[in-house]
Amino acid sequence: MSSNSPIIHIVDDDSSVGLSIARLLESVGYRATSFPSGQAYLSSDDCGLASCVILDMRMPQMSGLQLQEELLRRYPEIAIVFLTGYGTIPMTVNAIRAGAIDCLEKPFSEHQLLESVSRAIAKYKLCCNKLYEQVELKNRLKSLTSREREVFALVVQGKPNKKIGVELFISEKTVKIHRGRVMEKMCADSLPALVRMADLLALPV
Repeated sequence: MSSNSPIIHIVDDDSSVGLSIARLLESVGYRATSFPSGQAYLSSDDCGLASCVILDMRMPQMSGLQLQEELLRRYPEIAIVFLTGYGTIPMTVNAIRAGAIDCLEKPFSEHQLLESVSRAIAKYKLCCNKLYEQVELKNRLKSLTSREREVFALVVQGKPNKKIGVELFISEKTVKIHRGRVMEKMCADSLPALVRMADLLALPV
């Protein structure tokens, strides 16, 4: 098993279920650890290190849905797969709406679980890449002057240079200079690329 293998955490109050799932995941190359409760997991030093967390829907004291809410508050990029023995449709709907990858009804097949875990890891990687890109873009945004930020905001709204100049009380030539600097500092090779950056930064477009 490689140290670069994805980490999977299982939270289930039935220790036999948690251990059997961990063994299955380890048999295909994942690093897996099981926890007996939501409280035990949240207090563990390993909490937040997993690419995917497999949660039992119904657990005493802290339910799977409650644990999902807390995990997503702390680690928004984490991917979650639910297991349920007798979950209700509203519970399943709430879990999926909150971002869960899947809700598997016990007994489930090994293939079902591994397929869900694979999709969860793919989602986790996409989220991590997006978060990394956002950090990079925020650093680039900090390099812009206040005037360049104003031009940036108006450019991604699709306004032409002449209109931007009127709104900012500067010449069209000056707008073009600022626009060129924005493109250079943001490492954008086209207007669509700049618009996408604004979207990732949650800037008004």
